[in-house]
Amino acid sequence: METIKVAILGFGTVGQGIYHILNEKKQQFKEQLGYEVEVAKILVTNAERERVPGTKHLLTKDINEVLAVPGLQVVFEAIVNEEPAYSYLKAAVQQKCHVITANKVMFAKRGEE
Repeated sequence: METIKVAILGFGTVGQGIYHILNEKKQQFKEQLGYEVEVAKILVTNAERERVPGTKHLLTKDINEVLAVPGLQVVFEAIVNEEPAYSYLKAAVQQKCHVITANKVMFAKRGEE
């Protein structure tokens, strides 16, 4: 079965919620989409602090590590403020990743771009 690799940028309340939903609905996604969904990387400001048990190996502070994931297809963005969220999403789009954002400030200011 093919795998959709995703990354989460920001791992506060919203980012953790995305992570939990992706894991809770894993079987449903497999049945409805015919694909496995795998969280491949999580971008955080402090990679030493494991917020959710079992995620430490996914944590990174470096957006380049996120964008270097082979086969990365989807980036969920849950960062507060316009920057660096906009720069990160722009880089992801340039790599042909689909992006999903919860960042209303960034989208309101830069959505046209």
